[in-house]
Amino acid sequence: MEDSLQMSQQQQQKQEQKQQLKMTPKMRMAMDVLQMNSMELRNFIQKKMEENPLLEREKEFMQNERSEAYIRDTAAHGDGEGEREKFKKFMAYQPNLLEHMEKQIMEFLRPSEMKIGKMILRKLNNRGLLSIECDEMAAELGIGEEKVEEVRQKIMRMDPAGMAAFSPREALEIQLEKLGEEEGLAVELLKKNYENIENKTLDQLCSSLEAEKEEIKSALERLKQLYPHPAENFSGRSNSTKYLEPDIIIKKAGEDFIIQHNERVTPPLKINREYYRKLKKHDEETAEYIQDKMQSALWLQRAIEQRRMTVEKIAKQILAYQQEFFNKGIKYLKPLTMREIAEEVDVHHSTVSRAVKDKLIQTERGLYELKFFFAQGVKGVATPAIKALISSYIKDEDKSTPLSDKKIAEKLAQEESIEISRRTVAKYRKSLEIPSSKKRKNWQHSHP
Repeated sequence: MEDSLQMSQQQQQKQEQKQQLKMTPKMRMAMDVLQMNSMELRNFIQKKMEENPLLEREKEFMQNERSEAYIRDTAAHGDGEGEREKFKKFMAYQPNLLEHMEKQIMEFLRPSEMKIGKMILRKLNNRGLLSIECDEMAAELGIGEEKVEEVRQKIMRMDPAGMAAFSPREALEIQLEKLGEEEGLAVELLKKNYENIENKTLDQLCSSLEAEKEEIKSALERLKQLYPHPAENFSGRSNSTKYLEPDIIIKKAGEDFIIQHNERVTPPLKINREYYRKLKKHDEETAEYIQDKMQSALWLQRAIEQRRMTVEKIAKQILAYQQEFFNKGIKYLKPLTMREIAEEVDVHHSTVSRAVKDKLIQTERGLYELKFFFAQGVKGVATPAIKALISSYIKDEDKSTPLSDKKIAEKLAQEESIEISRRTVAKYRKSLEIPSSKKRKNWQHSHP
């Protein structure tokens, strides 16, 4: 038995060594490129272009970039600088918040809404809030106030969440809503105590909300993680996260959805073969050098294309599986594992894990990490969706007779065919920082 176990271990070690030996530089590059986020990949491509004289961007893509760079450079410095200097400046350029928002409204507002969206962005103050009412903007545009409000609601749910809110409190409410927390102690703190919360002691907050100190502390900590001035959520980000671009953009076209790859993340690269042919005719050392550069350029091209195809395939499967989420919202998110997607895409589940790492997907419902769509659940309903249902039940409950955890479990079983225990409901409710039915009732009685 011992000998058999030892032989098995030796075979496993040999197999692992064999696999390690098979890991070529080409495979290593493909693996590294696959797990890079948009910022890392952008920097990696730029570094490789500086190192490799054969690598160029496609002429059409370059033309678009150069024209944008030219406008910025001439506005700041006049026409005297050379093209190379302009290109360097462009590559170092990072978009500001207004450009970040403009790009999103161009992607997700209807053509008829663009004029409204641009006006809303122009009216934002430096904190990302609106200091002008919708009726004033509507009068200026000569349209109905409800149209302006409809567009404002869409902009508030873009990135950063809460932009175009009328007040810090509204910005925080939108951020909590986007996190699936439309009800709970954090929301109650906002609604009833936000204006003078700094002047109240912990004991006073406990008394007014009929909650324990630890619950209040947890809710306050939750609010501290959010941004009452949403523009700070952009300016306060580190460079590594501030300029992350979504790899995938999903738009609705009629009844269908279309998936677009964001070319800003993986711009088309080409190899200057004319330059390669010329240098190949030089001395042996130069020829060997340029051959190495050709090999490296081909590997990079293939690694980038493989990354693009893999991420697109995964996004396509997520869209197919989570169709109801894209149509109806978070309450319709289904449980999904990386192994399930790996089987559909016909890759190892570790490849899916690398491919979704730090990748973003832009949807009409907001900006999400790809890994958001992988969640545990119960009988076809993902945990975030169950939490959203619990939150909506409590939001709509009769405030004089709040729903107990047992009643919520019964409603989930009757209305959604989701069988979970009272204890599981309580666990989810607590994670949303929603007080018990008894405390919600006491709170209502003390705040008529």
